[in-house]
Amino acid sequence: MLAFTDHTLAEAGRADARRNFRTKSRMKVTIQTAAALSGVDDSTFAMSAAYSRAREVSNSHERTT
Repeated sequence: MLAFTDHTLAEAGRADARRNFRTKSRMKVTIQTAAALSGVDDSTFAMSAAYSRAREVSNSHERTT
């Protein structure tokens, strides 16, 4: 099992906002499989990946402006 780091844990406070999105079945299965292999649920896996990437993009933008 690969090590998994939940990048959302660094944020203080309660998770009080909801995100819903549609995806293709194959993508859903891939995310669920990767999450299971990482030992977390698919919501945690997807949110952590999305949040980590969002921070990378934001930080990169801040450095170039």
